[in-house]
Amino acid sequence: MYSSSCSEDSSSSSMLQRETPIMSLGADSYTIPPLPSSMAYLLRTNEAPVNANLLQIHRIEAESTLSVLDQQLDEINAKVVAFSAKRDEIVSSIQFYRDVLHPIRRVPPDVLLEIFFYCMESFDIADPDSCRKVHSLNPKQGPWYLGQVCQCWRRIVLGCARLWSSISIDIDALSRYASEQPDPVMVQKIESNAIVLLSHHLNRSKDYPLRISVYSSTIAHPLLSLLCAHSFHWSSVLLSLHPKSFQMLTSIRGSLPKLEYLHVRGSPMSWVTPDVWSTLPAIDVFEYAPMLTTFRAHDIPNSATTIVLPWNQITKYSNGGLSTTQEAGNCANIDILTKGGKIRVAHLACRNKIGTVPIIPIAHEHLTNLRVELARWSDHELIVQLLDALTLPQIREIRLSSNQQGYDVWPIVRLLQRSRGTLLKLNLSGFDTDVDDSQVLGSPFRALLETVNDSLLALRLDQFPASLLCALSAEGNRPPPLPRLEEMRMSGKSMSAPNQNLTVCMLKSRVEHSSCKSSLVKRSSFPLTDETAKARMDNLVKEVEQETELGKPTVRREEAALWTSRSPGDSLHSSSISRVETSSLYTSVMSFDILDAQAYSIPPLPSSVVGLLKTNEAPVFTDSVESHRLEAESVLTILDQDLEKMKTKVSEFTAKREEIISNIQSCRDVLHPIRRTPPDILLEIFSYCIDSVDAEHFEACREIDSLDTTKAPWCLSQVCRYWRKVVLNRPTLWTSISIDIDAILRHVKAQPNPIAAQKIEADAIVLLSLRLTRSKDCPLKIALFSSVVTHPLISMICACSIRWSSALLSLHIQSFQMLNFIKGALPRLEFLHVRSSIAAFEAVWPGLPAVEAFENAPNLTSFRTYDIPNLPAAILLPWSQIKHVTNGTQTRAIITPEGNQANAEILTKARKLRTAQLACKSITTGVAIAPITHEHLVVLTLDITRRSEPDLFVQLLDALTLPKIQNLRLYSFSTHLHDVRPIVRLLDRSGSKLSRLRLRGFNTSIDDADLDGQALRSPFRALLGIVNETLLSLCLDDLHSSLLSALVVKKDQPTLLPRLHEIRMKGKVLSVDLQNLAVSMIESRVKCTKCKSSLVRRTSIPLTDEVAKRRMDALVKMV
Repeated sequence: MYSSSCSEDSSSSSMLQRETPIMSLGADSYTIPPLPSSMAYLLRTNEAPVNANLLQIHRIEAESTLSVLDQQLDEINAKVVAFSAKRDEIVSSIQFYRDVLHPIRRVPPDVLLEIFFYCMESFDIADPDSCRKVHSLNPKQGPWYLGQVCQCWRRIVLGCARLWSSISIDIDALSRYASEQPDPVMVQKIESNAIVLLSHHLNRSKDYPLRISVYSSTIAHPLLSLLCAHSFHWSSVLLSLHPKSFQMLTSIRGSLPKLEYLHVRGSPMSWVTPDVWSTLPAIDVFEYAPMLTTFRAHDIPNSATTIVLPWNQITKYSNGGLSTTQEAGNCANIDILTKGGKIRVAHLACRNKIGTVPIIPIAHEHLTNLRVELARWSDHELIVQLLDALTLPQIREIRLSSNQQGYDVWPIVRLLQRSRGTLLKLNLSGFDTDVDDSQVLGSPFRALLETVNDSLLALRLDQFPASLLCALSAEGNRPPPLPRLEEMRMSGKSMSAPNQNLTVCMLKSRVEHSSCKSSLVKRSSFPLTDETAKARMDNLVKEVEQETELGKPTVRREEAALWTSRSPGDSLHSSSISRVETSSLYTSVMSFDILDAQAYSIPPLPSSVVGLLKTNEAPVFTDSVESHRLEAESVLTILDQDLEKMKTKVSEFTAKREEIISNIQSCRDVLHPIRRTPPDILLEIFSYCIDSVDAEHFEACREIDSLDTTKAPWCLSQVCRYWRKVVLNRPTLWTSISIDIDAILRHVKAQPNPIAAQKIEADAIVLLSLRLTRSKDCPLKIALFSSVVTHPLISMICACSIRWSSALLSLHIQSFQMLNFIKGALPRLEFLHVRSSIAAFEAVWPGLPAVEAFENAPNLTSFRTYDIPNLPAAILLPWSQIKHVTNGTQTRAIITPEGNQANAEILTKARKLRTAQLACKSITTGVAIAPITHEHLVVLTLDITRRSEPDLFVQLLDALTLPKIQNLRLYSFSTHLHDVRPIVRLLDRSGSKLSRLRLRGFNTSIDDADLDGQALRSPFRALLGIVNETLLSLCLDDLHSSLLSALVVKKDQPTLLPRLHEIRMKGKVLSVDLQNLAVSMIESRVKCTKCKSSLVRRTSIPLTDEVAKRRMDALVKMV
């Protein structure tokens, strides 16, 4: 293979060398005599020359030389064209070789799959926000997109069921998108496509356990029924449905053998009507789920009785939703803990506005993690009542939060003293954490710290007062409080500067004390704003890291030296030796005595004793029975001791087994092929897995959240250090930035306290700053959505305007006025998409001054906008360089009363325009427009809105002359059919060669009429006659029988549209007869030698008749 490739290269090289030499030419060889000096005078006057014959000879010689020069120039130009074509061929061959030899082709499938798993857009069933951001039916995301790169990737993606096992569907969003479509046929197509995509998704997941997330406010939907048909494979499920939808899921009752995690939420519709749940019977769909261990409810009133569950196997329970339900105190919580006797983790909500109801105390033997949240406006006594009723011997973690402040911790102290549990983690919000002993009964929080002094590992509070910081400090040889503490975190507002420095002093004192953990510094989190405190904290972290490095065991250093000293050639041999040594070590440890239970034997009971057991009589031989008892007790004592030793041995071997498994997994991780993947291949794969901002597609950009750290490239840099280095060193991975400020503000408003809201905004600023910094000087693709006038994120994006390459700006109309400061700072901007983010802006925009921000953008060639009134005057652009423009409408609204003036002004100013999409949206034709001849326009698209003036597009087409037009698209949403005569006049006047024609809402019948004995030729027949020799593609919303019959190739008759290789229909479904007639037409054209055989593959006609389908399939196979 290598030799053949070399020979091919040498032969091609020699061929190029033979064709390369060309004749060397010089322009100086073409000379003519200079003009006489008298010519200068004659050219300034009207006098006749004296020596006319001599001048005539000079002219003839010059014309002869010019003819030779022209001939030679034509030969050179022909040579240039031939060499240019040869150069393109060579460049194509070089690119072909580069593609074939690319290292990515040698990446093993298992390595590709490993990378794909990290690049997939994952979601957490416990986090509804992350679930709703994932759209599993979007072909541009997830495994769909990876399967479209090449055949190899497609085969790998289709063969891995795990890639298709996560499905998140927002039926409400799908319904909203469908409702925005003006055409009912389009609505039906969207719904049918969703069903087809979901069916493919489920089939490709095979038998792999499914993670399902569904949002729907409708009672019944085909997508929900399709998912229920695969309930046997459900593993983790989030259902946010209408209450009545849960009642309709009874078909899957008993068909949930793999279900382990269930998250049930009320839909947005039921969220505002909680009384609906009380009128419905209990939901028993999930009663028989043998693997169900985790249940999470949100906005479900009294979930213990509303939903029937296998409570005896539930180990994790969460009941959220704190805004709508008014329950009778803690009765529901106690009911849950009573039914769920095996619950280990519980997240409960205390919510009530009407006072408390007495509850029965309960002792829960298995609960280890308790989280309680107090709803807003609820009584704090609810928490006190719940904690005083509980006894939790196995409690390990407590998390209590309240929206109010200053509550004491005595209920927690009583709970821990009563339970006698070993608390390891404590998280409190809204409680008094002062340890000042000036109170009558002493400080409650100091009593709490004393209770957990010997066990607490993690302490998280919303505030650390100075008294607590002083109490936690280590002084001298006295052991500090909480000696085992490894983590401290503060989640509230920032402390004062003195308290921040006091915090650093406290951490330093504990680190220096011998009884405390040095890891406390690295695992602590305090919001430090004081520069002095920050510097001291950084120095403390460095000191701890240095001490950690110095304190590593010698064995570790020797092991590291051994690994680094190995060469690549003997790595396999060395690893095999280490495995043998490890195996022998484990074998020597595993030898132990095998015990037999039969060795512990006692004499059998005498028959007389057995008889006495049936009566109440006393034994005759008391001494003999007593000796039997003592002997049995002695054997029992020995057996108990040996049994305890065996249990200890089992624990030791279990720990050793886990250590061995960890060692094996470490070896597997180190030897994984993914570690040997070169950086360029990783980057090639990463580029396909990152959501790229395409400013042309508004909805797709809005679905991208560039500040979501769970998505690429953020998640890719969190896998390992190697990947992080690769991702951070490639700026192009960070250049696509899409930010929905409205979504961020909605998330901020949903927070229960202002501190959390402030943190979200601060995090967004930090993440955007990191993204802009990591993109370095590369061109940026920007998508910005905001309904507010000003925001720090907008300012940060605008500060980098010199790097904008493409920009989609959906902003408040006043925000555009504030962007004028970036005027002249857009040297790289090539594509601009502008929209207004507020409703009813058409009445406000004309009253504002023109937007000048984009007037001086030297590379701007494409501009797109929707529903902007009076566009050329509203936004100033460098129209002389614009080549592609879209002035469309999404709302089909009528907002311009001036007719076609805006469209005409755009075509007049943009003289280099090649592609134009315009909207005819007016109730009147307005004033007359002057004729326009455009020399460069190749593609013209016109949208005719509903209820607009029918003659609006006629006026525009009659004013245009387009010599270069090749693609014409006219879409009408009016209620009546339009005539095609204006198109005929345009093409007749322009003399252009139209190759593509798309019409919607036009009369496409070619039946000739007969009026008063005079034959009237069909307008559409006249149109087809004009484009008969040039048309390649035809797309219509209806195919009349007359048109289909005319397109059929008949013997001894001229063929209509002989060059046609594409026919598409986007409209209603044809009748059965017309479907078969369409197939017959295609068959006749395929058999004709003058027609294109590619017509079969490029034809799209909706076929529902089975006979027509079979005929079409056979025709496709034949071609």
